Amino acid sequence: MRIVFCSLLAFCMAVDVLSSPQCQQPIDVKAYSKHGFEGSLVSWADADCKPRTALLVRNDKKDPMGHYGGYMREYSYYRGKNLRRLKASDSYYPGFGVTVNHYQNLDGSDGSKSNSSMDYEGNWKSHAIGNHHYIHEYSWDIIIGGKKVPTKVHWYFQTGRSHPIYSVSYDMSGLEKNSLRADSRSPYGDLDWDGSGKAVVDGLEWGDHYVFKTTSAPLKMSSSWDYSQRNDVPYVMAYSKKADAMQASVQTQTWTEQDAGGYWFGKNWGKTSENRLCEVEDEKTKKCNHEVDAHVMPEVWNWAYQTVNYQFERDPTAKRFAWGTNFGALGLEEYTDMAGVKRSGWPEQSYSVYVIFDSFSSKAHENLRDTVRDKEAVEISITGGELVSQGYDGVVEKQKIKLTPKGYDHRYGVWRVQVSSPKLAITAKSAPTSQKNPLDTFVLSPWAHGISKTKIRLRSSMRDKDGQGLYVSYDKDRAQLWISVEDGLATGESFEVQRL
Repeated sequence: MRIVFCSLLAFCMAVDVLSSPQCQQPIDVKAYSKHGFEGSLVSWADADCKPRTALLVRNDKKDPMGHYGGYMREYSYYRGKNLRRLKASDSYYPGFGVTVNHYQNLDGSDGSKSNSSMDYEGNWKSHAIGNHHYIHEYSWDIIIGGKKVPTKVHWYFQTGRSHPIYSVSYDMSGLEKNSLRADSRSPYGDLDWDGSGKAVVDGLEWGDHYVFKTTSAPLKMSSSWDYSQRNDVPYVMAYSKKADAMQASVQTQTWTEQDAGGYWFGKNWGKTSENRLCEVEDEKTKKCNHEVDAHVMPEVWNWAYQTVNYQFERDPTAKRFAWGTNFGALGLEEYTDMAGVKRSGWPEQSYSVYVIFDSFSSKAHENLRDTVRDKEAVEISITGGELVSQGYDGVVEKQKIKLTPKGYDHRYGVWRVQVSSPKLAITAKSAPTSQKNPLDTFVLSPWAHGISKTKIRLRSSMRDKDGQGLYVSYDKDRAQLWISVEDGLATGESFEVQRL
Protein backbone atom coordinates (compact mmCIF):
# COMPACT_ATOMS: atom_id res chain seq x y z
CA MET A 1 0.00 0.00 0.00
CA ARG A 2 1.27 3.47 -0.81
CA ILE A 3 0.29 6.38 1.34
CA VAL A 4 1.19 9.98 0.51
CA PHE A 5 1.98 12.04 3.59
CA CYS A 6 1.55 15.80 3.17
CA SER A 7 3.23 17.52 6.11
CA LEU A 8 2.49 20.79 7.82
CA LEU A 9 5.60 22.06 6.05
CA ALA A 10 3.79 21.61 2.69
CA PHE A 11 5.67 18.82 0.98
CA CYS A 12 4.69 15.24 0.25
CA MET A 13 6.43 11.86 0.64
CA ALA A 14 5.41 8.62 -0.93
CA VAL A 15 5.61 5.93 1.71
CA ASP A 16 5.36 2.21 1.05
CA VAL A 17 4.34 0.14 4.08
CA LEU A 18 3.17 -3.43 4.49
CA SER A 19 0.15 -2.14 6.40
CA SER A 20 -1.19 1.31 7.09
CA PRO A 21 -1.06 2.85 10.59
CA GLN A 22 -4.17 2.72 12.72
CA CYS A 23 -4.14 6.45 13.54
CA GLN A 24 -3.67 8.39 10.33
CA GLN A 25 -5.17 11.61 11.70
CA PRO A 26 -2.33 14.14 12.06
CA ILE A 27 -1.55 16.12 15.17
CA ASP A 28 -3.62 19.29 15.09
CA VAL A 29 -2.47 22.56 16.68
CA LYS A 30 -4.69 25.60 16.63
CA ALA A 31 -4.96 28.96 18.37
CA TYR A 32 -7.46 28.77 21.20
CA SER A 33 -8.93 31.12 23.77
CA LYS A 34 -11.18 30.30 26.71
CA HIS A 35 -12.24 32.65 29.49
CA GLY A 36 -9.38 34.98 28.53
CA PHE A 37 -6.68 32.28 28.63
CA GLU A 38 -5.03 32.33 25.21
CA GLY A 39 -2.87 29.57 23.87
CA SER A 40 -2.56 26.56 21.60
CA LEU A 41 -4.85 23.55 21.68
CA VAL A 42 -2.89 20.42 20.77
CA SER A 43 -4.89 17.38 19.63
CA TRP A 44 -3.30 13.99 18.99
CA ALA A 45 -4.12 10.27 18.87
CA ASP A 46 -2.98 8.18 21.83
CA ALA A 47 -1.78 4.57 21.99
CA ASP A 48 -5.38 3.34 21.60
CA CYS A 49 -5.99 5.71 18.66
CA LYS A 50 -8.31 7.80 20.80
CA PRO A 51 -8.10 11.60 20.79
CA ARG A 52 -6.34 13.52 23.53
CA THR A 53 -6.04 17.29 23.89
CA ALA A 54 -3.89 19.73 25.86
CA LEU A 55 -4.35 23.48 26.14
CA LEU A 56 -0.97 25.22 26.47
CA VAL A 57 -1.25 28.88 27.52
CA ARG A 58 1.02 31.43 25.85
CA ASN A 59 3.65 33.04 28.07
CA ASP A 60 4.19 36.38 26.36
CA LYS A 61 1.24 38.16 28.00
CA LYS A 62 -0.56 38.10 31.33
CA ASP A 63 -3.44 35.72 31.90
CA PRO A 64 -6.73 36.67 33.64
CA MET A 65 -5.21 35.68 37.01
CA GLY A 66 -2.36 38.17 36.59
CA HIS A 67 0.34 35.61 35.80
CA TYR A 68 2.26 34.93 32.65
CA GLY A 69 1.47 31.64 30.98
CA GLY A 70 3.73 28.76 30.00
CA TYR A 71 1.59 25.97 31.48
CA MET A 72 -1.09 23.42 30.62
CA ARG A 73 -4.51 24.79 31.47
CA GLU A 74 -6.72 21.88 30.35
CA TYR A 75 -6.32 18.24 29.28
CA SER A 76 -8.71 15.58 28.01
CA TYR A 77 -8.58 11.85 27.34
CA TYR A 78 -10.93 8.88 27.04
CA ARG A 79 -11.43 6.51 29.94
CA GLY A 80 -13.14 3.66 28.14
CA LYS A 81 -15.99 5.26 26.19
CA ASN A 82 -16.19 8.29 28.47
CA LEU A 83 -14.33 11.54 27.86
CA ARG A 84 -12.58 12.85 30.98
CA ARG A 85 -11.85 16.59 30.98
CA LEU A 86 -9.26 17.97 33.36
CA LYS A 87 -9.28 21.63 34.32
CA ALA A 88 -7.33 23.95 36.58
CA SER A 89 -9.29 25.20 39.60
CA ASP A 90 -6.60 26.28 42.07
CA SER A 91 -6.89 29.89 43.20
CA TYR A 92 -3.20 30.59 42.66
CA TYR A 93 -1.64 28.14 40.18
CA PRO A 94 -3.66 28.40 36.95
CA GLY A 95 -2.43 25.10 35.48
CA PHE A 96 0.34 22.54 35.41
CA GLY A 97 3.83 22.79 33.96
CA VAL A 98 5.30 26.01 35.31
CA THR A 99 8.88 26.00 36.49
CA VAL A 100 9.46 26.38 40.23
CA ASN A 101 12.80 26.65 41.99
CA HIS A 102 13.62 26.99 45.67
CA TYR A 103 16.95 28.62 46.48
CA GLN A 104 19.09 29.05 49.59
CA ASN A 105 22.10 30.95 50.79
CA LEU A 106 25.25 29.38 49.35
CA ASP A 107 26.04 27.76 52.72
CA GLY A 108 22.53 26.27 52.91
CA SER A 109 21.44 28.53 55.77
CA ASP A 110 18.30 30.59 56.32
CA GLY A 111 15.70 28.20 54.84
CA SER A 112 14.66 28.76 51.23
CA LYS A 113 12.72 31.09 49.00
CA SER A 114 11.05 30.28 45.68
CA ASN A 115 10.09 31.68 42.33
CA SER A 116 8.20 30.54 39.24
CA SER A 117 8.21 31.06 35.48
CA MET A 118 4.59 32.19 35.64
CA ASP A 119 5.84 35.48 37.10
CA TYR A 120 8.09 36.21 34.08
CA GLU A 121 7.20 37.31 30.58
CA GLY A 122 8.66 34.92 28.03
CA ASN A 123 8.42 33.67 24.48
CA TRP A 124 6.84 30.64 22.86
CA LYS A 125 7.29 28.83 19.56
CA SER A 126 5.39 26.15 17.70
CA HIS A 127 7.64 23.51 16.09
CA ALA A 128 5.50 21.54 13.65
CA ILE A 129 7.97 18.79 12.76
CA GLY A 130 5.36 17.17 10.55
CA ASN A 131 2.05 15.33 10.64
CA HIS A 132 2.84 13.12 13.62
CA HIS A 133 5.45 14.85 15.81
CA TYR A 134 5.14 18.25 17.48
CA ILE A 135 7.18 20.38 19.90
CA HIS A 136 5.77 23.35 21.80
CA GLU A 137 8.50 25.58 23.21
CA TYR A 138 8.51 28.07 26.08
CA SER A 139 11.50 30.19 27.09
CA TRP A 140 12.21 32.77 29.79
CA ASP A 141 15.00 34.65 31.53
CA ILE A 142 14.17 33.80 35.15
CA ILE A 143 15.80 35.39 38.18
CA ILE A 144 16.71 32.66 40.67
CA GLY A 145 18.47 33.78 43.85
CA GLY A 146 19.34 37.09 42.21
CA LYS A 147 20.89 35.38 39.16
CA LYS A 148 19.48 35.44 35.63
CA VAL A 149 19.00 31.87 34.40
CA PRO A 150 17.82 31.38 30.80
CA THR A 151 15.26 28.57 30.97
CA LYS A 152 13.62 26.59 28.19
CA VAL A 153 10.82 24.00 28.20
CA HIS A 154 9.72 21.70 25.38
CA TRP A 155 6.40 19.86 25.41
CA TYR A 156 6.75 16.95 22.95
CA PHE A 157 3.72 15.20 21.42
CA GLN A 158 3.68 12.17 19.12
CA THR A 159 0.97 10.19 17.38
CA GLY A 160 0.55 6.84 19.12
CA ARG A 161 2.06 8.01 22.41
CA SER A 162 -0.52 8.73 25.06
CA HIS A 163 1.68 10.83 27.32
CA PRO A 164 3.63 13.94 26.25
CA ILE A 165 7.18 14.62 27.41
CA TYR A 166 8.10 17.74 29.38
CA SER A 167 11.77 18.61 28.88
CA VAL A 168 13.32 21.46 30.87
CA SER A 169 16.77 23.05 30.67
CA TYR A 170 18.41 25.65 32.90
CA ASP A 171 21.35 27.38 31.22
CA MET A 172 23.82 28.66 33.84
CA SER A 173 26.79 29.03 31.49
CA GLY A 174 26.64 32.79 32.06
CA LEU A 175 27.09 32.37 35.84
CA GLU A 176 30.20 31.69 37.83
CA LYS A 177 30.24 28.19 39.20
CA ASN A 178 28.99 27.85 42.79
CA SER A 179 27.29 31.26 42.68
CA LEU A 180 23.79 29.75 43.02
CA ARG A 181 22.32 27.03 45.23
CA ALA A 182 18.85 26.02 44.06
CA ASP A 183 16.67 23.00 43.35
CA SER A 184 14.13 22.27 40.60
CA ARG A 185 10.51 21.23 41.15
CA SER A 186 9.46 21.60 37.52
CA PRO A 187 6.96 20.69 36.11
CA TYR A 188 4.82 22.16 38.87
CA GLY A 189 1.22 23.23 39.37
CA ASP A 190 -2.38 22.12 39.72
CA LEU A 191 -4.75 20.30 37.38
CA ASP A 192 -7.81 18.41 38.60
CA TRP A 193 -6.55 15.00 37.46
CA ASP A 194 -9.69 13.23 38.67
CA GLY A 195 -11.89 15.25 36.31
CA SER A 196 -13.86 16.96 39.04
CA GLY A 197 -11.38 18.15 41.66
CA LYS A 198 -13.52 16.46 44.32
CA ALA A 199 -11.82 13.07 44.68
CA VAL A 200 -9.88 12.50 47.88
CA VAL A 201 -6.26 11.53 47.31
CA ASP A 202 -5.99 7.88 48.36
CA GLY A 203 -2.24 7.61 48.22
CA LEU A 204 1.01 8.41 46.53
CA GLU A 205 4.22 6.86 45.36
CA TRP A 206 7.59 8.22 44.47
CA GLY A 207 10.79 6.66 43.27
CA ASP A 208 14.22 8.13 43.90
CA HIS A 209 16.82 5.38 44.41
CA TYR A 210 14.11 3.50 46.35
CA VAL A 211 10.34 3.30 45.99
CA PHE A 212 8.20 5.05 48.59
CA LYS A 213 4.56 3.88 48.73
CA THR A 214 1.78 4.71 51.13
CA THR A 215 0.10 1.49 52.27
CA SER A 216 -3.09 2.81 53.85
CA ALA A 217 -5.83 5.05 52.49
CA PRO A 218 -6.86 7.78 52.28
CA LEU A 219 -3.68 9.85 52.42
CA LYS A 220 -3.12 11.27 55.90
CA MET A 221 -0.16 12.14 58.09
CA SER A 222 -0.98 8.88 59.86
CA SER A 223 -0.68 6.83 56.63
CA SER A 224 1.62 3.82 56.81
CA TRP A 225 4.30 3.44 54.16
CA ASP A 226 6.94 1.19 52.63
CA TYR A 227 10.34 2.49 51.43
CA SER A 228 12.09 -0.87 51.24
CA GLN A 229 12.41 -1.64 47.51
CA ARG A 230 15.19 -0.45 45.20
CA ASN A 231 14.26 1.71 42.21
CA ASP A 232 16.00 2.53 38.96
CA VAL A 233 13.69 4.99 37.13
CA PRO A 234 12.69 8.16 39.06
CA TYR A 235 8.97 8.94 39.18
CA VAL A 236 6.19 10.39 41.32
CA MET A 237 2.47 9.54 41.33
CA ALA A 238 -0.72 10.51 43.20
CA TYR A 239 -3.98 8.64 42.77
CA SER A 240 -7.61 8.03 43.68
CA LYS A 241 -8.84 4.42 43.42
CA LYS A 242 -12.47 5.47 43.78
CA ALA A 243 -12.21 7.90 40.85
CA ASP A 244 -9.85 5.53 38.99
CA ALA A 245 -7.58 8.47 38.25
CA MET A 246 -3.98 9.49 38.70
CA GLN A 247 -1.29 11.97 37.79
CA ALA A 248 2.32 10.87 37.42
CA SER A 249 5.68 12.03 36.09
CA VAL A 250 8.22 9.43 34.95
CA GLN A 251 11.76 10.41 34.04
CA THR A 252 13.09 9.40 30.61
CA GLN A 253 16.42 8.36 32.18
CA THR A 254 17.43 6.02 34.96
CA TRP A 255 18.56 7.17 38.40
CA THR A 256 22.19 6.38 37.47
CA GLU A 257 21.96 8.61 34.40
CA GLN A 258 20.08 11.49 36.09
CA ASP A 259 19.21 11.65 39.77
CA ALA A 260 15.87 12.98 41.00
CA GLY A 261 14.19 13.44 44.33
CA GLY A 262 15.67 15.44 47.12
CA TYR A 263 16.23 16.36 50.73
CA TRP A 264 16.79 14.20 53.79
CA PHE A 265 14.37 11.29 54.11
CA GLY A 266 16.70 8.95 52.23
CA LYS A 267 18.05 7.77 55.59
CA ASN A 268 14.92 5.61 55.63
CA TRP A 269 15.72 3.76 52.41
CA GLY A 270 15.12 0.07 53.05
CA LYS A 271 12.70 0.85 55.89
CA THR A 272 8.96 0.95 56.47
CA SER A 273 6.84 3.05 58.79
CA GLU A 274 7.21 0.24 61.34
CA ASN A 275 11.00 0.44 61.67
CA ARG A 276 11.77 3.97 60.49
CA LEU A 277 14.76 5.93 61.69
CA CYS A 278 14.41 9.22 63.47
CA GLU A 279 13.94 11.98 60.94
CA VAL A 280 14.38 15.06 63.12
CA GLU A 281 14.52 15.70 66.85
CA ASP A 282 12.12 17.93 68.71
CA GLU A 283 14.24 20.77 70.11
CA LYS A 284 12.61 20.77 73.53
CA THR A 285 12.14 17.08 74.31
CA LYS A 286 15.03 15.72 72.19
CA LYS A 287 12.65 12.97 71.07
CA CYS A 288 11.86 12.20 67.46
CA ASN A 289 9.46 14.82 66.14
CA HIS A 290 7.06 12.20 64.76
CA GLU A 291 6.67 10.86 68.32
CA VAL A 292 6.09 14.25 69.91
CA ASP A 293 3.68 15.46 67.22
CA ALA A 294 2.26 12.03 66.47
CA HIS A 295 2.41 11.28 62.74
CA VAL A 296 3.76 8.54 60.50
CA MET A 297 4.44 10.23 57.16
CA PRO A 298 7.67 12.21 56.57
CA GLU A 299 7.68 15.83 57.68
CA VAL A 300 5.79 17.86 55.06
CA TRP A 301 8.96 19.74 54.09
CA ASN A 302 10.89 16.49 53.58
CA TRP A 303 9.02 14.63 50.84
CA ALA A 304 11.43 13.72 48.03
CA TYR A 305 8.98 15.16 45.49
CA GLN A 306 6.60 17.95 46.32
CA THR A 307 2.99 16.94 45.73
CA VAL A 308 0.12 17.69 48.11
CA ASN A 309 2.29 17.75 51.24
CA TYR A 310 1.54 21.39 52.07
CA GLN A 311 -2.19 21.17 51.24
CA PHE A 312 -3.69 17.75 51.98
CA GLU A 313 -4.15 18.09 55.76
CA ARG A 314 -6.55 20.99 55.29
CA ASP A 315 -7.83 19.86 51.88
CA PRO A 316 -7.78 16.09 51.25
CA THR A 317 -8.87 16.73 47.63
CA ALA A 318 -5.84 18.93 46.82
CA LYS A 319 -4.15 18.26 43.46
CA ARG A 320 -0.78 20.05 43.75
CA PHE A 321 1.92 18.16 41.86
CA ALA A 322 5.62 18.70 41.19
CA TRP A 323 9.06 17.16 40.67
CA GLY A 324 12.02 17.23 43.05
CA THR A 325 15.80 17.57 43.16
CA ASN A 326 18.36 18.30 45.85
CA PHE A 327 19.60 21.80 46.57
CA GLY A 328 22.62 22.57 44.43
CA ALA A 329 21.19 20.77 41.39
CA LEU A 330 21.12 24.27 39.99
CA GLY A 331 24.34 26.22 40.32
CA LEU A 332 26.85 24.08 42.20
CA GLU A 333 29.72 22.49 40.32
CA GLU A 334 29.30 19.58 42.72
CA TYR A 335 26.23 18.67 44.77
CA THR A 336 25.28 15.40 46.41
CA ASP A 337 22.25 13.37 45.43
CA MET A 338 20.12 11.53 47.99
CA ALA A 339 22.61 8.65 48.00
CA GLY A 340 25.51 10.98 48.75
CA VAL A 341 26.94 10.62 45.23
CA LYS A 342 28.55 13.68 43.68
CA ARG A 343 26.65 15.19 40.74
CA SER A 344 27.10 18.38 38.72
CA GLY A 345 24.60 21.26 38.72
CA TRP A 346 26.62 23.66 36.57
CA PRO A 347 26.85 24.96 33.83
CA GLU A 348 23.55 23.29 32.86
CA GLN A 349 20.81 21.25 34.47
CA SER A 350 18.41 19.40 32.17
CA TYR A 351 16.00 16.51 32.48
CA SER A 352 12.79 15.20 30.89
CA VAL A 353 9.69 13.44 32.21
CA TYR A 354 6.64 11.76 30.74
CA VAL A 355 3.57 13.66 32.00
CA ILE A 356 0.80 11.17 32.74
CA PHE A 357 -2.90 11.85 33.25
CA ASP A 358 -4.77 8.57 33.09
CA SER A 359 -6.89 6.03 34.92
CA PHE A 360 -5.20 4.49 37.94
CA SER A 361 -6.08 1.03 36.63
CA SER A 362 -4.10 1.66 33.42
CA LYS A 363 -0.81 1.35 35.34
CA ALA A 364 0.62 3.82 32.84
CA HIS A 365 3.37 4.92 35.22
CA GLU A 366 4.56 1.33 35.68
CA ASN A 367 4.53 0.69 31.93
CA LEU A 368 6.65 3.77 31.24
CA ARG A 369 9.11 2.90 34.00
CA ASP A 370 9.55 -0.45 32.27
CA THR A 371 10.02 1.35 28.95
CA VAL A 372 12.81 3.55 30.29
CA ARG A 373 14.47 0.66 32.10
CA ASP A 374 14.25 -1.64 29.06
CA LYS A 375 16.06 0.74 26.72
CA GLU A 376 19.26 -0.59 28.27
CA ALA A 377 18.54 -4.03 26.77
CA VAL A 378 17.98 -2.84 23.19
CA GLU A 379 20.16 -4.18 20.36
CA ILE A 380 19.82 -2.55 16.94
CA SER A 381 21.46 -3.38 13.61
CA ILE A 382 21.80 -0.60 11.02
CA THR A 383 23.04 -0.62 7.45
CA GLY A 384 23.61 2.70 5.71
CA GLY A 385 24.07 4.57 8.97
CA GLU A 386 24.82 4.29 12.70
CA LEU A 387 23.44 5.31 16.06
CA VAL A 388 24.65 8.73 17.18
CA SER A 389 27.09 8.57 20.10
CA GLN A 390 26.84 12.19 21.33
CA GLY A 391 23.97 14.62 21.64
CA TYR A 392 22.67 17.58 23.58
CA ASP A 393 21.91 17.15 27.25
CA GLY A 394 19.01 19.59 27.14
CA VAL A 395 16.69 21.55 24.92
CA VAL A 396 18.83 24.70 25.29
CA GLU A 397 21.30 22.80 23.07
CA LYS A 398 24.43 24.06 24.77
CA GLN A 399 26.13 21.10 26.48
CA LYS A 400 26.80 17.81 24.69
CA ILE A 401 26.99 14.47 26.46
CA LYS A 402 27.55 10.82 25.64
CA LEU A 403 24.17 9.31 24.79
CA THR A 404 23.29 6.36 27.02
CA PRO A 405 22.57 3.93 25.55
CA LYS A 406 24.11 4.90 22.24
CA GLY A 407 21.64 6.79 20.06
CA TYR A 408 19.04 7.39 22.79
CA ASP A 409 17.97 11.05 23.02
CA HIS A 410 16.35 11.32 26.45
CA ARG A 411 14.93 14.77 25.70
CA TYR A 412 12.17 13.19 23.59
CA GLY A 413 12.64 9.46 24.20
CA VAL A 414 13.77 8.83 20.60
CA TRP A 415 16.69 7.12 18.85
CA ARG A 416 18.98 9.23 16.65
CA VAL A 417 20.62 7.76 13.55
CA GLN A 418 23.44 9.32 11.52
CA VAL A 419 22.72 8.52 7.86
CA SER A 420 25.60 7.68 5.50
CA SER A 421 23.72 6.27 2.51
CA PRO A 422 20.56 7.08 0.49
CA LYS A 423 19.35 3.59 1.42
CA LEU A 424 19.12 2.65 5.08
CA ALA A 425 17.80 -0.37 7.00
CA ILE A 426 17.15 -0.61 10.74
CA THR A 427 16.56 -4.00 12.39
CA ALA A 428 15.72 -4.82 15.99
CA LYS A 429 18.06 -7.70 16.86
CA SER A 430 16.85 -7.70 20.44
CA ALA A 431 13.87 -5.68 21.65
CA PRO A 432 12.22 -5.71 25.09
CA THR A 433 8.86 -7.37 25.58
CA SER A 434 7.53 -4.69 27.94
CA GLN A 435 4.05 -3.35 27.24
CA LYS A 436 5.48 -0.11 25.85
CA ASN A 437 8.45 -0.97 23.63
CA PRO A 438 11.14 1.77 23.78
CA LEU A 439 12.04 1.23 20.10
CA ASP A 440 9.16 3.35 18.85
CA THR A 441 10.74 6.43 17.25
CA PHE A 442 13.83 7.01 15.11
CA VAL A 443 15.20 10.36 13.92
CA LEU A 444 17.29 10.08 10.73
CA SER A 445 19.68 12.85 9.70
CA PRO A 446 20.81 14.26 7.43
CA TRP A 447 17.98 13.45 5.05
CA ALA A 448 17.99 16.55 2.83
CA HIS A 449 17.87 14.59 -0.39
CA GLY A 450 14.60 12.95 0.58
CA ILE A 451 12.51 16.09 0.90
CA SER A 452 10.21 15.38 -2.03
CA LYS A 453 9.99 11.58 -2.06
CA THR A 454 11.03 8.88 0.35
CA LYS A 455 10.16 5.20 0.27
CA ILE A 456 9.74 3.51 3.64
CA ARG A 457 8.93 -0.17 3.96
CA LEU A 458 8.17 -1.94 7.23
CA ARG A 459 9.09 -5.62 7.15
CA SER A 460 7.26 -7.76 9.68
CA SER A 461 5.55 -11.12 9.87
CA MET A 462 3.86 -10.22 13.15
CA ARG A 463 1.59 -7.33 12.24
CA ASP A 464 -2.01 -7.89 11.27
CA LYS A 465 -3.90 -6.61 8.26
CA ASP A 466 -5.78 -4.03 10.27
CA GLY A 467 -2.81 -1.82 10.21
CA GLN A 468 -0.07 -1.49 12.70
CA GLY A 469 2.55 0.56 10.90
CA LEU A 470 4.43 3.81 10.64
CA TYR A 471 3.95 7.49 11.46
CA VAL A 472 6.28 9.75 9.48
CA SER A 473 7.19 13.45 9.77
CA TYR A 474 9.85 15.57 8.13
CA ASP A 475 11.72 18.48 9.71
CA LYS A 476 12.79 20.57 6.74
CA ASP A 477 14.76 23.10 8.76
CA ARG A 478 17.02 20.42 10.27
CA ALA A 479 16.84 17.88 7.42
CA GLN A 480 15.54 15.21 9.78
CA LEU A 481 13.18 12.34 9.04
CA TRP A 482 11.14 11.26 12.08
CA ILE A 483 9.72 7.73 11.89
CA SER A 484 7.56 6.18 14.61
CA VAL A 485 6.73 2.49 14.63
CA GLU A 486 3.38 1.70 16.20
CA ASP A 487 3.89 -0.43 19.33
CA GLY A 488 7.67 -0.26 18.78
CA LEU A 489 10.01 -2.31 16.65
CA ALA A 490 9.89 -5.92 17.89
CA THR A 491 12.72 -8.44 17.72
CA GLY A 492 13.26 -9.46 14.10
CA GLU A 493 11.30 -6.53 12.65
CA SER A 494 12.96 -3.95 10.40
CA PHE A 495 12.19 -1.02 8.20
CA GLU A 496 13.95 0.30 5.12
CA VAL A 497 14.26 3.92 4.07
CA GLN A 498 15.28 4.79 0.52
CA ARG A 499 15.35 7.79 -1.75
CA LEU A 500 13.00 7.40 -4.72
